[in-house]
Amino acid sequence: MMIRRRDEKVTGCFRIDGFGSGLPGRAVESGSDSLKEVEQQELQGMGAGALAGGVIAGPAGIVIGAIGGALVGRSNGLEEELGKAQQKLAQLEMELSLGERRHQELKMRLEDNESQLGGLDKALSKSRQQHSDQLNAITEGFVLAIHFRTGSAELEVGYGEQLGRLATALRRLPELDAHIDGYADIRGQGDLNLSLSKQRVEVVKRRLLAHGLGSSHLIERTYGESKARYAVEDFEGLGLDRRVVIHFCRRSGT
Repeated sequence: MMIRRRDEKVTGCFRIDGFGSGLPGRAVESGSDSLKEVEQQELQGMGAGALAGGVIAGPAGIVIGAIGGALVGRSNGLEEELGKAQQKLAQLEMELSLGERRHQELKMRLEDNESQLGGLDKALSKSRQQHSDQLNAITEGFVLAIHFRTGSAELEVGYGEQLGRLATALRRLPELDAHIDGYADIRGQGDLNLSLSKQRVEVVKRRLLAHGLGSSHLIERTYGESKARYAVEDFEGLGLDRRVVIHFCRRSGT
């Protein structure tokens, strides 16, 4: 005999409330698209399982089928997300490999550039040393003597051309200054010889300036007869004392 309460109704329907939220390992709410896709597949699996269970075993089968279907659906969704994550990881590893290769290439190029820079630095240092040696050779070995007639401060033929070439060369060597020293022979009065040697220096200086040489590179000195080397009786030697001598020296700090 079956005893029923008056407020109890017998129906052929079976209702499941709040089913999905009670499954193990599932969050009630999801903040990512990936978990939403997993939940969708879980619901789809639940529906399919419930339908199959209901057909086979009735209301009880619906419950069991729903649970099994939800688990299968969730498992499939997680496997799909795992596959996507693995693909992303593989892509990142490839990008990392390419980045490391690029880094290695850049490192090799940097080392090559440093090697070239070192070679250029050595070549530059060698070139500077050679240039310094050349300057020293010029200052130690170059002398130009310009001779004058008795009592004259006029340049003889040919000296103007030599002074022009000298000015051109000195313009290319800014590290050098030119000393212009004026002399006279032993004859005559001292004041006159000093004035005459100064006039000779001025003639040479004007010619150098006319060829573009800066006055800051010219150093003038006059000695008159004070450094005469030949006696009055040595007529040819006297001609050698009437002169302007040009020689080079290194500028301060070069």
